[in-house]
Amino acid sequence: MNIVIITFSGIPTVDYCLPLVSKDEDNKYFLVTNSLNYKKLFPDFDDTKKLMDQFKVANIDLSSFSILRIIKYFFKFNFRNYRTNNYLVKFTNKLERVLVKKLNLTIKTLKKINPDVVFFDHRDPTTIENYEKLFEYFKKNNIEVYLTPHAPHYLEENEHLPTKLNKHLLSNVKYLEAFKFSKLDKDDKNLYEETLLNSYPGFDKSWLKFLDSSTQYTDSLVVLLRPFHAKNSKWDKAEKVVMEDHELDEIIKGVNNLIKRNKYNSIIIKPHPKNFKKDLTSHVLPFIEHKNVTIYRDSIYNLISKKNQFISTYSTTLLVAIANESPTYIINSQIFNKVFKDWDVLSDLYSNFSGFSYSKDLDQLTVDVKSDKDHLYTFFNETNSKFI
Repeated sequence: MNIVIITFSGIPTVDYCLPLVSKDEDNKYFLVTNSLNYKKLFPDFDDTKKLMDQFKVANIDLSSFSILRIIKYFFKFNFRNYRTNNYLVKFTNKLERVLVKKLNLTIKTLKKINPDVVFFDHRDPTTIENYEKLFEYFKKNNIEVYLTPHAPHYLEENEHLPTKLNKHLLSNVKYLEAFKFSKLDKDDKNLYEETLLNSYPGFDKSWLKFLDSSTQYTDSLVVLLRPFHAKNSKWDKAEKVVMEDHELDEIIKGVNNLIKRNKYNSIIIKPHPKNFKKDLTSHVLPFIEHKNVTIYRDSIYNLISKKNQFISTYSTTLLVAIANESPTYIINSQIFNKVFKDWDVLSDLYSNFSGFSYSKDLDQLTVDVKSDKDHLYTFFNETNSKFI
């Protein structure tokens, strides 16, 4: 079978699917980045690309089978990562969307691959060009579709993106749900061929054992950041998962407390994809009291090791570290009141890890990695990688 992983946003879909790919030697896999240049969504992708090569996953973008590949350089710019003139970036982004839509490039690329199965990055339909046409193509060609979640869990009990499609286009579509306590609206659940509660593949024991034995990054403190407000910030101040200035200060204090107690080879800043590189270099790096501080924008999987420690306020990526029994610290800050006021089960999940505390007390904590892993697994079922 030809199995396509198509992403419109970048790392989340790859993180969901790679553990499944690693167990399957019988099928051909393709990562299709819905851009004329995959570097736009994956500006730092070298380590994950090595994993993909190891698992024989073909790396495709929308210029791969088109004459547009000769000008794909102009579409590589991720404006959060480059100091390129914003007007140029906005122009190329707008031009790209026009080309993708008018030339129907997503479907043309898929036709070249002729997929039997598609893992579909489940995003807001308004952000995807020719969204309905894609599902018409899947239906007409009897292609089995799996809608992948953006992370191990959503923020609210019923926070699932509607497809806004007629039911007749979804009879070949299966909805993947990772979190044991999530609930689809009844109307949404009835739309799909099936809803599969499949845990989160990144928690799979054999996958984590593979990552732990293969990473080149060890003896480090990995700092997992949410988007944060800075001077002249463009973020919506009401957005739940955005940290205020003082919360960033709390993370930096917590990091520096741990640095005093531990001899780390390096401090690795793992930002949220939304974070601007210039904000990180201005508001984070200068305040970390360590001689070796780097920004790492590739997948969290490449940093997973029991020889690393992890710290965050709220981030679903830290759950992978906890599943691996890597010592993980969670700073109790104001963001918890914003994020978890609507769903108590998430508050129970994050606040009952042994590493949950205020930044000033982190250097006094002893993290119980075994109990943290056991606590995590009460919220997720065993992963079934044979559901395709």
